[in-house]
Amino acid sequence: MKIYEIDEEIADILNPSDDEAAIPPDDENFIPPDDADNIPPEYRDFDPRVLDGLEIDIDRQLKNYIAAIKNLRSAKDAFATEIRRLQAKKWAIEKKEKRLSDYVKGIMERLGRRNVNFDIHTARIAKSPPSVEVLDESVIRDEFIQIERTVKKQGILDWHKETGEIPEGTDIVVRTHLRIS
Repeated sequence: MKIYEIDEEIADILNPSDDEAAIPPDDENFIPPDDADNIPPEYRDFDPRVLDGLEIDIDRQLKNYIAAIKNLRSAKDAFATEIRRLQAKKWAIEKKEKRLSDYVKGIMERLGRRNVNFDIHTARIAKSPPSVEVLDESVIRDEFIQIERTVKKQGILDWHKETGEIPEGTDIVVRTHLRIS
């Protein structure tokens, strides 16, 4: 039985609709508890062992889901570590490629050679597209400055904590999350 089916069955047992009849016990030898007078009518013929069995099933399913979540987190952490390792390796290779390219370019420029051809390799010095180097940002005209607008969410939270007010155009939301340890 899938967890959503168990959950639906428990909900049906605990909150029967008006048109549902009371759930009869599965066991012919079922003896209701001593305080049967205090039990609501829709539960008087209900065998609580059915609910216990469903709760055991749902606990087993939840345990399996939590184990799967922990395994996924372990895999995610392992991949993150591997990504960092590979990025560091990529960075080192890029730096080495740049050093070798600069070295070869320097030699070719000192020798006055714009290109070299070999059996399977060709290298030539070519002009790069124009680019801009900013030397002093304070003297650049405003038409060349782009300012990105961002909402300071932490500032809004801090202001709300201090004043108790919620700024117009925002809402303070408190959500829940699953914490597994």
